Amino acid sequence: MESLVIPHTDDTPYVNLDIEKGFFVLENCSFPEDAAGFYTPILEALKSYLAMAPKSFTCEIKLKYFNTSSAKQLLQLFEIIRQISGHCTTTVTWFYDKGDKDMQQAAERYSRLSGVVIVTKEN
Repeated sequence: MESLVIPHTDDTPYVNLDIEKGFFVLENCSFPEDAAGFYTPILEALKSYLAMAPKSFTCEIKLKYFNTSSAKQLLQLFEIIRQISGHCTTTVTWFYDKGDKDMQQAAERYSRLSGVVIVTKEN
């Protein structure tokens, strides 16, 4: 399996799943016209990573904005991360801009819904 890198566009986030390092980052804004189409290869890559029985996994979320169709995909993403965390040491950090309570609350909500421990950090 190869690492997955997707450059950001005006409406899609930067994505980097580095298989060797066990590192995943999702950064910028997420409001693609077809959120399911955009996130499907990311979700599939994470499932493949899980099948590799990793020893550790680090995830950083650095979203400034996401729309409702992306929100559903993010929940699926965190469900896969929950599965990964059952097999290896996992660290998930959600960075948000200073004073952006909406993003902080979104991270806390995803943590509750998915069962993934998400550490929030203000930039």
